[in-house]
Amino acid sequence: MKTLLSIVLIYAVIAPAPCSPVCPVPAVTIAGRWKVEFALSDSRSHTIQFDADDSGKGTLLLLDVTSNLVPPAEPTNAVWSQDDSQISFSGNIEFPIGNVGRDAGMLKFRGTLSSPQAFSGDVVFISISPDQPKKTGTFSAMRIEVSTVQLLTLNSGEKVKRGQSVRIEWIIQGSLSPIGQQLFLSTDDGDHFSPLSPLLDGDARSFVWEISWAIGKTKKALLRIRATDVDGKSAEDISDTTFRIK
Repeated sequence: MKTLLSIVLIYAVIAPAPCSPVCPVPAVTIAGRWKVEFALSDSRSHTIQFDADDSGKGTLLLLDVTSNLVPPAEPTNAVWSQDDSQISFSGNIEFPIGNVGRDAGMLKFRGTLSSPQAFSGDVVFISISPDQPKKTGTFSAMRIEVSTVQLLTLNSGEKVKRGQSVRIEWIIQGSLSPIGQQLFLSTDDGDHFSPLSPLLDGDARSFVWEISWAIGKTKKALLRIRATDVDGKSAEDISDTTFRIK
């Protein structure tokens, strides 16, 4: 009887307590890429791409369809913070007005995670123009899975020779299922790229480059790999540093 009691007491000490309905949920970070759709009090709807890195910084990119006369938007700096399921992020942005006007200011978002893939809440736009009233609205954000392609060869300042055969290799990570891929070469530090390979099939992960004697010697060569899927989505990578062709 004493032995049985000892076993029961030991189990009570070391056995994990059953989790109640209020047990904490493992933390989900919002680091990654998000598609954010929102409408402001002026009844205009907008879409931005929000990229959040692990440091609490990121970028905003306006995705609104605009006139062909308006240059494409450029990413702007953003910051974000997270307290469990509560999310805040903000950054400067410019909304085009017509073909020449701009409404510049700061967007501030505050919302709540509903799942690892989505969050929503309220948004405020504060214009830099003092005569423009503050605009408010609501937003919803959906996580975008980012696919990447990464060069594994000629990516670290190597040297190659004309007349030599070099196997160029790369990997693809994410959900991208390419139907076509192609390699490009620059001999002027990325100012111009020309096709290096024919269009390759989607399963290719390497290509043998027969380096032509017609290519001039250079210390500023770069490779680019681009992979494209059936919907036109693409991912690409460029050599991390220049390499030398002798």
